[in-house]
Amino acid sequence: MDSGYPRYVPGVIPRLGLICVALLSLTACGGASPAGPGRTTGSSGFMGTVKISPAQNTCSATQSCAKPAIGLTLEFSQYGHVVVTTKTGKDGSYKVGLPKGGRYVISVRGHGGVAPTVKPATATAGDGQFKQLDLILDTGIR
Repeated sequence: MDSGYPRYVPGVIPRLGLICVALLSLTACGGASPAGPGRTTGSSGFMGTVKISPAQNTCSATQSCAKPAIGLTLEFSQYGHVVVTTKTGKDGSYKVGLPKGGRYVISVRGHGGVAPTVKPATATAGDGQFKQLDLILDTGIR
């Protein structure tokens, strides 16, 4: 029984192929981030640990108020554009390669619906070197 409609609309298949190629290209390039999420390309960058502080309402002399920020996404931006993102490891450590030295704004993405403050919020990377940069994520608990 023939319904009178073609099995596909002419021109759809070539358009779908073009869309697939475009999506594959974006994926291979890491999307909007030239170095891609979590990658450490580049001869400049930062490495260190991120701690959440205070991580609880009460602290004591025998128990630290800080804890490692596990699985946290850090964004490094220049001139309002995210250059690279990375995630912290199981111990709160990170290492991020940057395409060039310069001043970067550091922010956190996707942390429980709250935008906590990262300290320091900016840092300068030198050309051809990785700089130790330990960060504190201020949750605002007081």
